[in-house]
Amino acid sequence: MGFLAFFELSGLYRMLGIASELLLLPVFLWPTRPAPRRWPLLLAFLAAFELVTWFSVESTFFDMVGLVLIRLAIFALVLLCVYRLQPVRSMVLAMVYFLLTMPLRWMVTAAVLFLPYSPLAGFAPVVWLAEYLPLRSLLYFLLQLLCILLCQRKTPALAIETGNRVNWVMCPALIAFYLYLRYDLKYLGFNERTRLFDLLMVLTAFLGLVLITALAQYVFILQRQRMEQSNIIRLGQEQYQSVLTQKEMSDSMMKLAHDMKHHLSAIAALAGDDGKVREYIQSVRGALEEAECAVHTGDALLDSLLGTRMRRAREEGVAMTVAVDFAGCDFLNPVDVCAIFCNGVDNALEASAQVPRPENRHILVKAGLYRGAVLIRISNYYEHSLRQDGERLLTTKSQKELHGIGLSSIRYSAEKYGGAMELSRTKHIFTLRVLIPKP
Repeated sequence: MGFLAFFELSGLYRMLGIASELLLLPVFLWPTRPAPRRWPLLLAFLAAFELVTWFSVESTFFDMVGLVLIRLAIFALVLLCVYRLQPVRSMVLAMVYFLLTMPLRWMVTAAVLFLPYSPLAGFAPVVWLAEYLPLRSLLYFLLQLLCILLCQRKTPALAIETGNRVNWVMCPALIAFYLYLRYDLKYLGFNERTRLFDLLMVLTAFLGLVLITALAQYVFILQRQRMEQSNIIRLGQEQYQSVLTQKEMSDSMMKLAHDMKHHLSAIAALAGDDGKVREYIQSVRGALEEAECAVHTGDALLDSLLGTRMRRAREEGVAMTVAVDFAGCDFLNPVDVCAIFCNGVDNALEASAQVPRPENRHILVKAGLYRGAVLIRISNYYEHSLRQDGERLLTTKSQKELHGIGLSSIRYSAEKYGGAMELSRTKHIFTLRVLIPKP
């Protein structure tokens, strides 16, 4: 145990303990990972956290409150600056992370203070925990890691909704309760009138409030997921009906254009050698040919869908290239096909419309079977800033309740078949990829 004594006297265990408070944050936010270029910023926050915590002196209750607020502020700044979360979400997640990690430290401290008066007082590990702070710090870390992993399994951090009022009421209340418990343990101490039963009641009440808060959050998430899934299904049905209507209109226009070309041929024959009439007829015939759908994907509904978007792109000055061979993809429900292509291409068109220089407005749509799977890729050039919350893109439209579910709809349609959706971006190219295995 000489090593533990040296480890305690040197203070290294405290430095590692302080660092672990911030280093467990990536586990809490898993699978979100910050870009490598932001890692130095994370190290800078870690160094600042070490310095502030190491040199802090908790001589009064207000010093303790100030240190807790500093911890919360640094957690929130890491989430905001390194993980690029929204400010409100950063504050909520900072409080949740604090409540998952810090109270465990003082619960262990309270238990250790009572162990010498329990029947386990002669047990060697109990004596070591009471005498050696490094062992206690290791226990803190393992319990914090276990708590985070259990919470991640049930409710991932990024699934927590900031719109839930429970967060703004219960989290500050729990932090205040934690401060009282810590003050009682550190400053009031234990005397003859303090009983283990009283402490256990306090800890039970604290854990009960944590469980109630977590349960309320879990129920809120389930309700939000059901609502979002209902909106996705409704949106998919509306898009499918819209594409069907467009296809019927397109078929009627195609039939009319086909008949008009025959009529124009008859008029040209009757016009004889009149050059002006023939020139006019030729110009009208060219316009009719341009109006025809030039997309042939092997799926009539997809032909109409992409043909309509190509005409819209032409009107908006966007160069849209389509290379789609959907033969053999008939196992996909037409509603899901509409959801993927409607949302993907419409998002690309909206992004392209914000590009100021016309020569940079371009969209590429590619899809087909490749090695037993349907691969769909939609790429577009963009110049505007993308708002995101971690890995989740946020809508820039004012009516957020009516928008922002396009990508969720694509992901929902892909996952129905065991597939996946992936988003990537380079300097000015945004790419949506969908992979769906063929049964």
